[in-house]
Amino acid sequence: MRRQLEVDSITTDCSAHYLNLLSKDVEIPGVKEHIIQIVKYFRNTHLPALWYKVVGGKNLVLPLEVRWNTLADCLHSYLDNWATPLKVCDEHRDSIDTIVARKVQDISI
Repeated sequence: MRRQLEVDSITTDCSAHYLNLLSKDVEIPGVKEHIIQIVKYFRNTHLPALWYKVVGGKNLVLPLEVRWNTLADCLHSYLDNWATPLKVCDEHRDSIDTIVARKVQDISI
């Protein structure tokens, strides 16, 4: 991590970058992808997005690769608002994509 240069100075590599790389090794497989699919569906599909807002759902966050805290923000926003997509899926069962509805109802994610 530290290396001595020929001049009298010490450099340290970016510890935040190392933490980001470490967090990729610790991710639970399958969880992130399911939640991202649900968030994208409720953000990008017109009627479900409208129903989500009418019920009182708050803004859902999508993770960005270059913003290191956005994955935690994505999971936090989904877990805080989980009851809202669940309610939308129950009220509009015929209009919601069945794969997304099953993922929303799956509490083991």
